[in-house]
Amino acid sequence: MVISRSDIINIVRDRFDVDKADRAFDICITGSTRLVADLGFSSIEFVVIFEKIQQILSDRINFIDLIMPDRSSYVDDLSIDQIADFLLSGGSNSEQPAGILDPYSDRREPISQYDVDLLNRSIQHQDYLDEQVTTTTQLCFLLSAPRSGSTLLRRMLGCHPDVYAPMELHLMSYQDFSQRNQELSDEDYAHLLEGTIVARQEIRGMTHAVSMAIDQMYARDRRPVSQFFIELDPYFKTQVFVDKTPTYAFSLSTLERIKKVFPGAKFIHLTRRPNAVIKSIIDSDLGQIIRFMQTSGIHPNRFAEALWCLCEQNIRAALKDVGPRAIRVDYESLVTMPEQTMGRLHDFLDIPSSLSFNPYTQQYNTSKEQVDCFAGDLKNYLRNTIDSSVASEWEPFRSLNWLSDPTSALLQNG
Repeated sequence: MVISRSDIINIVRDRFDVDKADRAFDICITGSTRLVADLGFSSIEFVVIFEKIQQILSDRINFIDLIMPDRSSYVDDLSIDQIADFLLSGGSNSEQPAGILDPYSDRREPISQYDVDLLNRSIQHQDYLDEQVTTTTQLCFLLSAPRSGSTLLRRMLGCHPDVYAPMELHLMSYQDFSQRNQELSDEDYAHLLEGTIVARQEIRGMTHAVSMAIDQMYARDRRPVSQFFIELDPYFKTQVFVDKTPTYAFSLSTLERIKKVFPGAKFIHLTRRPNAVIKSIIDSDLGQIIRFMQTSGIHPNRFAEALWCLCEQNIRAALKDVGPRAIRVDYESLVTMPEQTMGRLHDFLDIPSSLSFNPYTQQYNTSKEQVDCFAGDLKNYLRNTIDSSVASEWEPFRSLNWLSDPTSALLQNG
């Protein structure tokens, strides 16, 4: 099915009308209308629009070629005409730059272990209450540093009929629902509360409003966050439930807590080349939305690599004593050899091996993700396939080809 320029205008107009009450002006939307300069759209709203377009097209389009043509920086703005021309050309961008620049050379500095420790000291490490929870459904925690490909892996796992893999839950870092609500309720973080609401809504077959009311009741009663798993356990219809929340890796105490609360849990440790993680953290300006980057005193040019080191150190330390309940997989194998890698994971989770692992072409059990309330790498919604070239996108940039001593040491120690 093809899509016309007027179809795109209607999609954009519908999105603009969703929160028109918050807009300071009305505007006539035409082909020359720009999404940022004229409509004030955010990057999330770009993705919502692209996903609406994908739903009309018979074949998915790789929108990465439109918004990130040089694979190093996002376009500042797009007009409806540019989107339409891109689609009419079959998803090829005629405006790709002739050569590859290196925008990372002035955004990186070598780190030392001091920088990693600086981040660690700035994080709120809690002493959690002792508790232990046993569920009939196999719980699996997907652990990784941010921007390691965990969103893709979660969606691939959720293609299996025996796995439910919801949006990020953001539970185990908090003592109870009250603390979670207090720390995530401001405008920049409120979308992180949606994971539990949507998961409960789907698992228990209730409305979004009722599910939200339960979360609010738990916050008023200061219920421990483990109550979420206890409440839903009788309703799980799959053998495996996956919690993918990268922020768990920020604190070793949080990871140790997960092991104590859920002694039967399994763990997937997803690794990715730190060069690629550094690139993705810089591309996404992740440090701008992480509170402890601002309070730690670390230089912004050292944050990305130091964060990878901190998360990797914490995950390795936490999983050293769990034996066969943990497995390590690397992102590069996931995208270049998906069938073999997913076969290993299916065996690890004790579920039948399946070729259902492509979230771009197959039905899956991940939550019906609300892109405008999404936590994770939104680029997953802009691609049209599991793209093996992503594994090496960092290599053309010379300033990403070196690593600091703490990072190299972690890689050498395997």
